[in-house]
Amino acid sequence: MREVWREDLGRKFTAEADEAWSHVFAFIMENLQLGFRKALQQQQQQQQQQPQEEKEQQQQQQQEQHQQLLQKQQQQQQREGRMMTGPSA
Repeated sequence: MREVWREDLGRKFTAEADEAWSHVFAFIMENLQLGFRKALQQQQQQQQQQPQEEKEQQQQQQQEQHQQLLQKQQQQQQREGRMMTGPSA
């Protein structure tokens, strides 16, 4: 970009202006790179957290299924107990 300005502006594009724009572009590039690195770090953290969250969800589902199974077993045992004792008087 500076080359284009140098060609188009000729002597009006001074060494001081060139140096100033050089600093501006360096600043922009540094911030773009910093932002890119931060975005990559956040993405990696999310990818690491996702499996943990999935494990927790699976554990919770397993616990719920276990509780449901226990409840069904208790209900079945209660029915069987009633059948063995006969009808209530």
